[in-house]
Amino acid sequence: MDDLGIVYEWGKGTLTPQVKSGISGEIVDISAGEQDRVFVMAKGMVYGQGSIINGEIPNITDAIKAVVTNNSIVILTIERKNI
Repeated sequence: MDDLGIVYEWGKGTLTPQVKSGISGEIVDISAGEQDRVFVMAKGMVYGQGSIINGEIPNITDAIKAVVTNNSIVILTIERKNI
C-alpha cells in the first residue's frame, strides 16, 4: 500500500506490481500469508482473499487489526466476539 492508500499486488507470474482491484474504501491494515490476504477497512469491516475466505468476513464491524497465519485469520476487534 502506498502513501495514497492504493494497494498493489504481484505474483503468479507477474514481476511488476499491479493495482489491486475488487476492494473499495479506505484500507487501514493489510496482512498476507502464503495463500491468503486480509484487508481491514476504516469502517471496521474485514475482507479476505485466498484459500480461507473470499469476500467480506461476516459479523465484523469493529476490526482494528488482522493477522494471517498458516491456516487461520486472527482479527483484533474493539469488542469481544465469538465467531
